[in-house]
Amino acid sequence: KELISIRKETLGLFDLDTAVSLNNLSVVYTAMSVSHFQKSLDLIKEVVKIKTQILGKFHPSTIRSVSNMAVTYWKLKEYDTALSNLEMVLEFRTQVFGMNHPDTILSLNNLGVFYWRTGNYEKGEEYLSLMIQLREKVLGERHFQTLNTCGSLGRLYIEIEEFLMGEMLLKRVVD
Repeated sequence: KELISIRKETLGLFDLDTAVSLNNLSVVYTAMSVSHFQKSLDLIKEVVKIKTQILGKFHPSTIRSVSNMAVTYWKLKEYDTALSNLEMVLEFRTQVFGMNHPDTILSLNNLGVFYWRTGNYEKGEEYLSLMIQLREKVLGERHFQTLNTCGSLGRLYIEIEEFLMGEMLLKRVVD
């Protein structure tokens, strides 16, 4: 906190080094406990504001911070706000990088897992299935990220009692 205060005094609020320090403290708060999530959110909002002003809303670093903010909203169980931020991140990354870029694919993964974990299994399945297709195309069938997504979709299928589909995907991960 002291470092951030010094940076704000010395460099001003709208400085990338200040934003990095704020972001680092936000990560610490998120890792600590649920009671610190609001502090984390307040900091990451400030980071997004700084990066948007300096770098613009389509800069990869700004988009990454919006993604971090979405996850923090998710942890706070503010699902509507989390979802709108996750969707915005996907839209921005698609515009900036295209659909086959690893960052865009990661955004699809985040949406798929969000839908799955919040009980919308149909949308979760849709996004995770698309993720597998894209990761196979971009990274290959045996890449660890492709297999991680297979594992996620496999667990989703087990949760909805689609045991054969779940088993097939989970076997793929361990084979």
